[in-house]
Amino acid sequence: MTVKWHPEFDLLVEYAAGNLCTAQAMMVATHLQYCPHCKSAVNKLEILGGELMSKTPNSSSETVSPDVWQNTLAAIAKPAPKPQPKRSLMQRIAPNGLSALDWKGLGPVQTAHVDLGDERNGRLSLLKIRAGARVPVHSHHGNEWTLVLEGGFSDHMGKYNAGDFVCLDGNHKHSPVAAVNEDCICMAYVDEQLHFQGWLGPILNRVIKL
Repeated sequence: MTVKWHPEFDLLVEYAAGNLCTAQAMMVATHLQYCPHCKSAVNKLEILGGELMSKTPNSSSETVSPDVWQNTLAAIAKPAPKPQPKRSLMQRIAPNGLSALDWKGLGPVQTAHVDLGDERNGRLSLLKIRAGARVPVHSHHGNEWTLVLEGGFSDHMGKYNAGDFVCLDGNHKHSPVAAVNEDCICMAYVDEQLHFQGWLGPILNRVIKL
């Protein structure tokens, strides 16, 4: 299925430049595994960045000590370590599969926290919505990025399937509904907690934590 929703180009530029926090970079990197279009754009940006750096004059000239040269030669002479099989980002997050994660929450919406060791700039979680279920209407105190991993959902702005990347901020509120044929599993980044509305809002704000 073709990916229809992508990060803004400015966000891809920040990713290629290494300016995103860990959680944000994880979101974009996972999207690239679904989207050849954005992956190609990032590759071109990285090449362009390398070209610009190579043409930037070095304003400082430092003398390299002989020890550094000898240590470099010694490191090259060492036998290369046995290559380890590459794991995808999702295999690192959920080595035993998404179903084996520590899902928390009652009812149609459950969450699983992704511990990246640094939450100063935001928090990364996985969100599972039961097939056909609706997430209560909520707004955003800060930014909410959502990447569909499995299944799909829809809201008043459109339909989203595996690989789609949606960015919302404090100007948006919505009530996502999972597709009826399978559970929807998303990766979600927030830099502030969601704000659920309605008479159940105060309860949901305590229970559902992304």
